[in-house]
Amino acid sequence: MAEYLSDEQVGRYGRFPAAPSPADLERFFYLDAPALAKVADKRGPHNRLGWAVQ
Repeated sequence: MAEYLSDEQVGRYGRFPAAPSPADLERFFYLDAPALAKVADKRGPHNRLGWAVQ
């Protein structure tokens, strides 16, 4: 069986090296005007939320 990750990589998988800063959070999770327009096109609050989260 092939191994794709080293033991060290497995230990770090899914973890941040440090807590993200507020600027990092804004950069990664902020929806700009074009993205908000696409969200508004979706039907129903559950679809809008799902699209925005993806």
